[in-house]
Amino acid sequence: DNRPDGVILCGVYGEEKDALVLIRQYRYPIDGYVYEFPAGLVEPGEDMVEAGIREMLEETGLTFRPIQSTQPFFMSVGMTDESCGFVFGYCSGQPTNAHQEGSEDIQVILADRVECRRILREELVAMPCALVLMQFINSEDDPLVLAKLLKNFKDIPADVELDIFGEIYEYFLGEFALAEGQGGGEFFTPASVVRYMVEVLAPTEGKILDPA
Repeated sequence: DNRPDGVILCGVYGEEKDALVLIRQYRYPIDGYVYEFPAGLVEPGEDMVEAGIREMLEETGLTFRPIQSTQPFFMSVGMTDESCGFVFGYCSGQPTNAHQEGSEDIQVILADRVECRRILREELVAMPCALVLMQFINSEDDPLVLAKLLKNFKDIPADVELDIFGEIYEYFLGEFALAEGQGGGEFFTPASVVRYMVEVLAPTEGKILDPA
């Protein structure tokens, strides 16, 4: 049973959703300050998401609204069996260190894309944080769009009678056609989409009719 020992919090901040909530914390093993995401231990009997809300408030003073969470993953299997999960969400309020423990040396950082580039170039950064920062600086949209989309798919009831995935597929095709145009009335489904459809449908027998 891979129960999470800890939780890592990827929080998006600001009306424009253009900043990530980071912390700059002194770490004894490296005898220096490192940039990382707010994180903490999951207490016995505590849900990982609940732990995330608590830890965000304690370390940054911000209110955390979770959107999506991951399963726990092992952090450094060559050194330890520590397992942590990610929780993604939005943060609001004003940063403060009023809730931090006396032994903690933490500075709250609200980093936009320009600052994230500088941090990656000039500072010490924890690996889970660095990977997300690299994705963040190369995107222009709300970084949690994908997480929200996945949550919407996850919340679809298994017993729904409507061909919900067919409706979703037709909607996205229509939006794509409007944005890109249809050459001479022709529209080709990208090969990557076809492969994904085959994997989802998992056909094992019979024939497949593609009327398009």
